Amino acid sequence: MLRVMATVLGVIGVAALLIYFQLDEETSHDSNNLGLSTRAEVNLTKADSRPALQFIQQNFPEGIAFDAAASLGPGAVDPLLEVIGDPSWERYHKHAVIVLGILGDARARDPLINYAESAQARLSVDRLQAVLNVPLALGLLAAREDAQSLDYLLSRVSTLKWERLDWNKADTESTRDLAMARATLAGLGLSGKLEAFEHLEVLGRYKDRPILIYQSIGEDLRLNREVARFGVARILGSVR
Repeated sequence: MLRVMATVLGVIGVAALLIYFQLDEETSHDSNNLGLSTRAEVNLTKADSRPALQFIQQNFPEGIAFDAAASLGPGAVDPLLEVIGDPSWERYHKHAVIVLGILGDARARDPLINYAESAQARLSVDRLQAVLNVPLALGLLAAREDAQSLDYLLSRVSTLKWERLDWNKADTESTRDLAMARATLAGLGLSGKLEAFEHLEVLGRYKDRPILIYQSIGEDLRLNREVARFGVARILGSVR
């Protein structure tokens, strides 16, 4: 069984990326402030919200299992959207973003895009990881026939400033751009759509791209074709 994030996000090299970013102390969260009882902004009174909130608070050392997240069902969408809008849950935003993508509900598209685009220059590690998960989530939505998610990913690729994407520049802007570029291409792979495949194929012809990008495009192309052939649930889930 492939697991989302461990399989896809692992190739982005997030661990190496994080050392380039200063943590914003104002957005860092002490573990003492993460108890359910202290988070008034997220509605815990609805019975159908509890499974989703409990799920995202787990540790996922090998990534989030697709089938387990999908089993939460459509009732998980609204509470997870509340989570990503609540800074006191920031530690779990990265999980909520991926689960929203797995659930495949187009209602999550605009909130996810807004979440990524509203990110400031200074980010906590938790927020950065969540922002990098947004293109993956949009790719999962596109795989479930959300054309607007695919359009957004394609538009992001077309506006990338490739000359700025350089690991040797140890500054926040260029490093974050490189990581987002890699995540966006991975999202196109997850979409399984022909238009995404064609864009990846063209990008793969340019060997002057950053090595992290160039070397990973082949994997994105392979994933795209597998999702197109078998469907995202079969490729990322446990059912064969």
